[in-house]
Amino acid sequence: MNTIKAELLNKAISVTFDATTHVTEAYAVVVRFNDNWNIRHRLVRISMLSKPLTGDESASLITEILLSHL
Repeated sequence: MNTIKAELLNKAISVTFDATTHVTEAYAVVVRFNDNWNIRHRLVRISMLSKPLTGDESASLITEILLSHL
């Protein structure tokens, strides 16, 4: 995570997330950024959840990841 933090320092980023449901929910959060005209992607969290998240729960999880871990 420290390597990712260093890569993102002073860069504009986009945050995307995706979830798939089947037996459980796989929830992934990815950041993208421009590194000298090369688009880079970094997986910052993948979680296996017991149920799908609501919109408010997704927003809360993404906010926690950005503020607490990055």
